[in-house]
Amino acid sequence: MSPHDRTHCSSDRMKLDNDLKDNPRRIEYYSGKARLSAFTPEEVSALLAFRFGVISGRKGLDVTQILTCRLGSLKAATHMHRLMTSLANIWEGPFMVAPPCSRTVTLDEAIMCQMLRCAMADNRTQFENVIGPLLTSKSIPATWRLFRNVAESLLDRHKA
Repeated sequence: MSPHDRTHCSSDRMKLDNDLKDNPRRIEYYSGKARLSAFTPEEVSALLAFRFGVISGRKGLDVTQILTCRLGSLKAATHMHRLMTSLANIWEGPFMVAPPCSRTVTLDEAIMCQMLRCAMADNRTQFENVIGPLLTSKSIPATWRLFRNVAESLLDRHKA
């Protein structure tokens, strides 16, 4: 990532942070009991990118660019953006997202992290156990592939 990209990412992040300070009720959130510290660094990285992606989309900013800044690669950003779009379409009810500064995790975010953990371990059986009650059996294979793509891109990033 070039110094120009970092500066651009920082300025976008500052705009988002300032907007949240000005109007913290703009994001629906759930004050859950799960904490970020309960998750792996890869899961936290993905979750925070997801949160910033949601906010960016609502603000009309370039979601892929924000995700690239957060995840460190265009490949990971593209996969995450596809996952975000898919979850918005298949999730029953609104997907609850905590503010990026929150140390607590919503129930929906916790489930997403569990699914990501399963995908990172390439454990489809456990993935289906987690998501089975939430989605139709028809949407599970495509959702698995989306999570695997995100997991693989995150694992590649952390190996480097």
